[in-house]
Amino acid sequence: MSKEIIDVVTPLLSLSDLNEVEACSHAEEMTFKDSLGEDTEIKVMVLGAHATSVQRDVNKQINRMRRETFKAEKSGKVAQPRDAEDDIDNGIAGIAKRVVGWSGLQEKWSPQFALQFCTQNPSFREQVREFSEDLGNFGNSK
Repeated sequence: MSKEIIDVVTPLLSLSDLNEVEACSHAEEMTFKDSLGEDTEIKVMVLGAHATSVQRDVNKQINRMRRETFKAEKSGKVAQPRDAEDDIDNGIAGIAKRVVGWSGLQEKWSPQFALQFCTQNPSFREQVREFSEDLGNFGNSK
């Protein structure tokens, strides 16, 4: 009895199949874990780190800082170094912008509440950052 070899042809991927920015632009649900690593009832909708809206906000922050430096140099002044607190606040704001909805909290989601939640809860902020960066892996957050 002869064995027949079946040649399976796998179709090639297209560039449109590998659109990380597009994959990041669709919010995915993340379950917030408590300090013991246990799932809570809080479900958070998170954009990927490379989503167009997230990158637009990051670029705005960078452009603002560059303009400040340029204005100082143009007027003959030495640009002042940025405070660490400013960099930390900008980082927190950037992560909060990835949070676009939630359930399981008394407060209805808003950008201000997302910023407050991220500011007050470093573990939440870290969970959002990790989940958001994983979404860039073509939406494979789970």
